[in-house]
Amino acid sequence: MPQMYFEDCSVFRGTYGRVNPLFQHPEDAVLLIWKPGDYDHVYFMFVSQLYPHHEQFHIHDWSMVVFSREMTGAIKKS
Repeated sequence: MPQMYFEDCSVFRGTYGRVNPLFQHPEDAVLLIWKPGDYDHVYFMFVSQLYPHHEQFHIHDWSMVVFSREMTGAIKKS
């Protein structure tokens, strides 16, 4: 991520409504996630990697920063 620049950033802190706002981001959005209080385990992934497991993923247990619309072209779209 050091060489990437993103136009949008969203912060989620244990939020979940009727519609999961996390999955409204593009599949190539980058997630930085951690459980509050457990700062030794911070994970980095794409929304597309999490989506197949969305039913097992309890968004309200996690804090996250979502970066989207990468501007340098480092994330290649297929």
